[in-house]
Amino acid sequence: MYFDTNYNPMFSLMHEYYQEDAVELDLNLDFIRVFVLSPLDLAISKLARYADNDREDVDALIRSGLVAADELEQRGVEALSGFIGGKTMVRLNLEEAVAQARAIERTR
Repeated sequence: MYFDTNYNPMFSLMHEYYQEDAVELDLNLDFIRVFVLSPLDLAISKLARYADNDREDVDALIRSGLVAADELEQRGVEALSGFIGGKTMVRLNLEEAVAQARAIERTR
């Protein structure tokens, strides 16, 4: 496990309820609690940068059936409302991801 001490979710594209939807891992440790983002919130978190590896990750989540186009679009729009930073590129990234999700869904 790697802890990025420079990371701050307040400056990332995250839905306001990402913590409530995260899943706690049972590590049988009393001194640490580890949560994993939901697949949908993981996909959303990748849209601000949306580099090649981020695209591949989002595609994999869609192909595996863990993320659907409509929920990606809705959650992404909601997350954008609280995003700190330039929204134009992130909005375009969201539109691209949703279009890709719909294309993948049509092939099922």
